[in-house]
Amino acid sequence: MLVHGATFSKIMWDWPWQPEKYSSVRRMHAEGYPTLTFDLTGSGNSSHPHPLYEVQTQLIVEQVHHMIKLLKAGQIGGVTYHKVAYVGFSIAFIAGVSLAYQVPDAIDALVIHCFTWKIAALYPAFLSGLQAAANGLEKPEWKQYPAEYTTQMDPAGRQAAVF
Repeated sequence: MLVHGATFSKIMWDWPWQPEKYSSVRRMHAEGYPTLTFDLTGSGNSSHPHPLYEVQTQLIVEQVHHMIKLLKAGQIGGVTYHKVAYVGFSIAFIAGVSLAYQVPDAIDALVIHCFTWKIAALYPAFLSGLQAAANGLEKPEWKQYPAEYTTQMDPAGRQAAVF
């Protein structure tokens, strides 16, 4: 299970540009590992409820736990998975650790990817204007969302916040 980070969607795991180089999904399939990617609530093609009152870390925890239960019950793709490895990027890292703490037998392997324990160094990047209201940016499909849905406004913002 590959779970994307904040302001991303499932596409981050199967990047269409030079996929032979940048697609984690394709690489894992080539190595014989099945994968599941999906858009977390509030991202990509999922539903977009209120970003402050409803889209919170515990919602992500519950969403991925539900998906894991479906995988282990054979209700996704008709295959029963007895073991599920969870790969969490950014906020999904936090959700994975939280799920492992709340329901220890839910995840069989936990991979934490792209997060820092130095929170004091991370938040200034988000608070310094590198995050912008998505509805004010160039994508017309984002105009419908409340201002609390944010993303990095440009490549420099992505670099400072993620790398």
